[in-house]
Amino acid sequence: MDMALSQIGVVHVPIYPTISEDDYTYILNNCEPKLVIVSDKSLHEKIRPIADKFLRFGNLHLQWN
Repeated sequence: MDMALSQIGVVHVPIYPTISEDDYTYILNNCEPKLVIVSDKSLHEKIRPIADKFLRFGNLHLQWN
């Protein structure tokens, strides 16, 4: 997946499920995301309220599979 992202010019910023809300806020504030893809519903529910604060960066899309 990293190679595919690199080919289209995307910068992959890992967000681990074990970090604190403050860490999520710091990462999302500093990387100015346009798209956030998470691995499962529990992580989606954890990040959604934090990610909503960063909609000022454009159309932030939070997706889980």
